[in-house]
Amino acid sequence: MAVPSDSKSLQKLHESPKDEETLKTFTESASNTGASLGDKKCWNWRQVFFSKAYWGLVLLRLILLWSPGYISSDEYYYTDWASRDVLGLPVVVPEEMDLSPPCHSALAMFLISGYPLYLFKLLKQSLKIEHYLVSLCGSNFANIIFRSGLAIFLLPRIVSFLLSLFQDILILKLCERKKSFARNALFAFGLSWPALCLFPRPTTAIWQSICLLMILLSLLRVEKIRNVFSLYAFATALGISIDPTFIIYAAGLLPLLLFGSNASLKKYMIAVFIGLVTFLFTCFIFILFDSFYFGTLYISLAGKVIHDPLELWNQSTDFLSHHHSSLKELLFAISLRGKLLVTSFNYYATVVPWKSWLRFQFQTDFTHILYHLPVLMGPCLFLLFGYMASNSTSMYKELMDEYKKMTATESKKKKRKRASKSSQSKKQQEEAFFEPIELAIMLAFFALSFSHPQEITQLAPIMICLSMMTANDVFGAKKKSWMQHLFIAYSVTGIVVFGILHQSGVVSWLLRESIQPTVNASHLVYYRTFRPPPSLLGEKLGQFQLYHFGENVTSEQLLSFLSDLETMSNDQPIFVGTSASVPLHYDELQAQKTLPFHLTVTDLPSTSYGLLTESKFVIYRYWSRISAAVHDTTVHE
Repeated sequence: MAVPSDSKSLQKLHESPKDEETLKTFTESASNTGASLGDKKCWNWRQVFFSKAYWGLVLLRLILLWSPGYISSDEYYYTDWASRDVLGLPVVVPEEMDLSPPCHSALAMFLISGYPLYLFKLLKQSLKIEHYLVSLCGSNFANIIFRSGLAIFLLPRIVSFLLSLFQDILILKLCERKKSFARNALFAFGLSWPALCLFPRPTTAIWQSICLLMILLSLLRVEKIRNVFSLYAFATALGISIDPTFIIYAAGLLPLLLFGSNASLKKYMIAVFIGLVTFLFTCFIFILFDSFYFGTLYISLAGKVIHDPLELWNQSTDFLSHHHSSLKELLFAISLRGKLLVTSFNYYATVVPWKSWLRFQFQTDFTHILYHLPVLMGPCLFLLFGYMASNSTSMYKELMDEYKKMTATESKKKKRKRASKSSQSKKQQEEAFFEPIELAIMLAFFALSFSHPQEITQLAPIMICLSMMTANDVFGAKKKSWMQHLFIAYSVTGIVVFGILHQSGVVSWLLRESIQPTVNASHLVYYRTFRPPPSLLGEKLGQFQLYHFGENVTSEQLLSFLSDLETMSNDQPIFVGTSASVPLHYDELQAQKTLPFHLTVTDLPSTSYGLLTESKFVIYRYWSRISAAVHDTTVHE
């Protein structure tokens, strides 16, 4: 693969001839090239952000919020957690979210799914809004909105969708060195299927992506060194508090922050101090919130334990009125008891297998390398490998030298000597550095490949950087038409396969039962699928019992379980849902209904015709011989 045009420009600048006549010709051509690039002051990022093409992508992203595809197995972890703690539903949350001591931040849960569901709870408690919906749309529609799992399914996605718009603004801000590259980078990412389907989901991927963009923004676009450290520290603290694995992304670029500046020692130490204070303050907000939320830290007023802010207000007013005390005495009567809770430390101590790693026992299947990266990148993976091969001779020390050249504060004497130089040379250096710094993100990719478990949401934030690295090859002036066609075709395929088909029967069945249950009380058994998120049943959750069996359970073991369940179920109906490609040809299992659009990657049909005919979700009803005979007798009578 050819070296990107920006790197070529810098290479030509260093290899320019020394004789005056040729040098004059080279300078004129470089000047014309720089003029064609355009000064960043000559364009406004709003021209791209408010273009019809971009808002077409935003509309497509909004439409795909309704897609039932179940992309990652951890996609509904925070939604289930918020449904239990905020809405009060009897949801059994995943084990990872219910460890003791807690390993995930409750404030992160609120940022991802908790706050939209809390607003939804307030709307449900408002009789005026409910009466308005009933009068406007009818009681059936109001019941669907307030009682089913449809709102729980959609509202957290809307929040992630709004965050994705802020993510797009950061991409344009980061790439604002010229209009063409900013547009290409935004469309290369915005047209990819992860931007359309994966990021607008209630997972940590969107927050990690925003934090990573802020880190790159601090290194590439912020001039004052104290602002560089403060923005880097804030983004790092926010990312680690939301998802502890983000420390890998932040650590990969930390040497550029610490050793990439030529500022004076005094300014450097002040910037380090400001960055450290910003990091600790941001982390302290999460620590304090989690400590109060999980009950390890509580407030005591005159010996009485306070459980919530409303109780604190009532107790404070009573204390001031009954004891005729001043505000100073009230403050002295309030004390904190218990201990602080740092969920990130608990995650590192509980989830990360340090003992195995220290013994070099990496028990992992390298899903990121063999599956997730090709799925995220598609045909652009070939461009990435070509780019890495062409830049394999660039050492990390050279990367640091380029960064120092770009951020060095020079004296006035040096500025006068370089005043005759074209202003485009600095811009070309910046552009040549922009792509190598993204290559440093690959450190996070290889580090995450040794983590366990490996979810696609862990690797998703790197998708933005990889899209920027290949943007000019897909949408630039010297684009490869065949690669652009392959990229668009793969994006459409990813939307269909992962956004619409993949494990969609799991979500569709739950939403159907929450809107219109087949029977009042029943057992729902999922076989060889992702874990069914109970929160999608909404207020109907108490009428059902959910069971989930993975690929390690054979069909004979499933029948044995169903037989035992029937004995203990007090004649409650038992339904089994699975992919049409899973053979369940037994007399005890009778197909009740079939839901379209369901695909399980592990059970892919062997032929393209089978992909069309077997991409369905089949719901069976279990009838043992005794129950079938009783049923036939009842029907006959």
